[in-house]
Amino acid sequence: MRDKQLCATIGKRMKERRKELNLNLGYIADKMGVNISTAQRYEAGLIDNSKKIVLDSLAEILHTTPEWLRGETSELNSDIEDYMELKLIDSFNTALKSVPNDLEENASLFSKNILLLLLKEYTDFNQSFGIALSKYTDNENNSFAETIGFSSSNEFNEVMFLREITHTINTFSEISDIIRTYSKNPDVANNRLDALLKLH
Repeated sequence: MRDKQLCATIGKRMKERRKELNLNLGYIADKMGVNISTAQRYEAGLIDNSKKIVLDSLAEILHTTPEWLRGETSELNSDIEDYMELKLIDSFNTALKSVPNDLEENASLFSKNILLLLLKEYTDFNQSFGIALSKYTDNENNSFAETIGFSSSNEFNEVMFLREITHTINTFSEISDIIRTYSKNPDVANNRLDALLKLH
């Protein structure tokens, strides 16, 4: 027999965490493999949400623990702070699941290397983007900008900001060209991709 108070607590915490992560019930239902009305009843505590399989699933989806959902602790113990982080994790997981293993070896390697290069470039971009934001978004460079011939610190900041992240712009352009090349000459495309990966 279900414990109505426990089910109500789990439902209340489920709703609290779902709203904190800006998730709708459709997302929860989809991840649990149930329909929305079942997810609504779990959240309302109308059906048994305290079963281990349900509770573990909810804890995983909501990036918390069964203990927190049951109200046994106030410690969320989560690696996820907001909806954007959750979207990123979902996107990474989707990308990993889509990595092709059923293609011919050459094509599969090409696809995996494209993903690898995009991830490496994203890491490089974040580093450069952080530097650009810290150095080239204020007017402290005004006198220096004028000394070296810029009409304003805004113009100097814009030029320097773009210079800091140019490698990402160039890499994305190169990736586009490599993908176009693949349809004509896969070997050349793979060689260019290998060379680009060695630079990262």
